[in-house]
Amino acid sequence: PKDSFPYIVDFETGFVQGTGSPYTPGVLDSGWAIDPVGGSSVYTWLVHSGSTGSSSTGPSFDNTTGGGKYMYTEASYGSAAAVANLIMPCIDITNIKVPVLEFYFHMYGSAMGELHLDAYYGGAWVSDIMPPLVGDSGDVWHKASVDLSLYKSITQLRFRAIRGSSLTSDIALDDIKIWQPPAYDAGMVKVDRPTSPSPSGTHTVKASFRNFGSEILNKLTINWEINGSSQTPY
Repeated sequence: PKDSFPYIVDFETGFVQGTGSPYTPGVLDSGWAIDPVGGSSVYTWLVHSGSTGSSSTGPSFDNTTGGGKYMYTEASYGSAAAVANLIMPCIDITNIKVPVLEFYFHMYGSAMGELHLDAYYGGAWVSDIMPPLVGDSGDVWHKASVDLSLYKSITQLRFRAIRGSSLTSDIALDDIKIWQPPAYDAGMVKVDRPTSPSPSGTHTVKASFRNFGSEILNKLTINWEINGSSQTPY
């Protein structure tokens, strides 16, 4: 099993793009698998670069560099509710205090289907270890993060794509990473108030912060400034 972390896969090394029209799945790096294995005209995962074969769905480029490879499901094949699995190699996350999976996904299309994440744990597949991603999320790559602490063992992860009702439901993945976040790492994720500040007057400021680290934070120092002038930290 993979036991050296961070384990990062951007599909550039060890993955070979398929050829032909319809596409063939290509070659996957050691330990990776697709189900169904398929071939031409089967709804499954494919190694690809550039735009997908259909308009108004799928990415036009990868997330890593804009010119590299990614994995995707070609929804021109198969039928509604068809399932395609992308299975990662065995990983040993037993000794990682807080193992985290991060990945980028692209789900653009008016008939977009669903993306699920499963873990092999306790001798069986555990379905939906994160809330399923469902429906059109726009023509952009999005980042997802999943805490794997409940599944610390020698395990496998499975991305389970479900095809939508038509060909405009290509699903793509890129830049998959399993790692241990820093012990202490926090940052602001949203300014809640004011939404439209005026240039003068007094304003109540409300912001949301998130603990990105692996340890519990009991306090947080906030440094802030107004028009480039540093204010008293909170």
